[in-house]
Amino acid sequence: MAKCIVKRWKYYFYPSLSIMINFKKSSLTLIIGLILINMNAQESEIFTIVETMPVFPGCETKGSNKDKDQCTQNALFKHIMNNARIPMELKDPKRNMEATIYVSFVIDSIGELSDVRILKSSIDNKYLQLDAIRTVKTLPKMIPGTQRGKAVKVQYNIPIRYRLSGMKRAEVPLPIDSVEFFEVDTMNKGVGFTSHNGDYNEFIAEVAMYPDSAMNNCISGKVYLNVSLDSLGQITSIENKYESFPILTQAAIKAVRKTNGHWQAAKKDGKSIKSIVRIIVPFRLEDGCKTVDDYYNSGVTLFEKGELAEAAKNFKRAILMDGQDFDAVYNFAICSIKLERIEEACKYLNYIRYNLDAKNLIDSYCKE
Repeated sequence: MAKCIVKRWKYYFYPSLSIMINFKKSSLTLIIGLILINMNAQESEIFTIVETMPVFPGCETKGSNKDKDQCTQNALFKHIMNNARIPMELKDPKRNMEATIYVSFVIDSIGELSDVRILKSSIDNKYLQLDAIRTVKTLPKMIPGTQRGKAVKVQYNIPIRYRLSGMKRAEVPLPIDSVEFFEVDTMNKGVGFTSHNGDYNEFIAEVAMYPDSAMNNCISGKVYLNVSLDSLGQITSIENKYESFPILTQAAIKAVRKTNGHWQAAKKDGKSIKSIVRIIVPFRLEDGCKTVDDYYNSGVTLFEKGELAEAAKNFKRAILMDGQDFDAVYNFAICSIKLERIEEACKYLNYIRYNLDAKNLIDSYCKE
């Protein structure tokens, strides 16, 4: 018998890369990205790209090396997000500040963390630097990377961007959290952005508009877009990766389209190549509107009362607000099964088919 998961999973498959901490009418955003920098690794004791990259605990069960790499990247992001702490000295709602701290670390040949250090910092702030180092040092022991069958040291460089903003402005710019992922594993140079000193977050924030009708009706949420670029850096398509409110999706796509002409194509072996940029555009309302957790918890309560249709509506609202809330996806599918809406349940279970519980339900209900 299918049951509704009440407790949220510890890790999501594709975690969001930002933390929002509210201080009354001010907000503090921590944006975390992962960069692997290419080096001439074949002749160096410390590698950055190897045949088999280090594997985060729990990711070793994934099938291919590509799946393990994706799982490891997601787990690294999630771990850093869960362990980063905003220094108390910066928690001032009247303060405005941005800073990026670049931290380098090595996973050695036995999987231990070593050589944690600050590469550079956009501002000289010891509190941020100490917190960035402390956060990275909480990483667990990993399965070491290998090159030609031999365990080797692998270096990572992680930029952690801190943004503290004061009173919220009534209109744009939106708070934008973006991160790039690429289809090609062995590229020599990633996608570049030619405007706003390479900061496409800032560019999109200037052109993105929060629709009035969405604000007036408490419609908020994240839009996850996959932006395909050709070998000239031109946008060829923009696709919505997860389900979201159509009005927000349209606003996000409209804003991202304006980045066309400002991208530099990725390169492999000196040749420009096609690539995909993933951009996350969050539309946030801070006061008087329900959050994702509000709808999720309402769904759980209604489910326990046996009000399945209403529970499903609340879980669906949570999904529209954040397509990466896979707890809500799973629970919505459970409600659909109990309501005998099997086709609908199977559609959503397939979004999370790598989860063992979801896979078991697919095997039970979704066989053709």
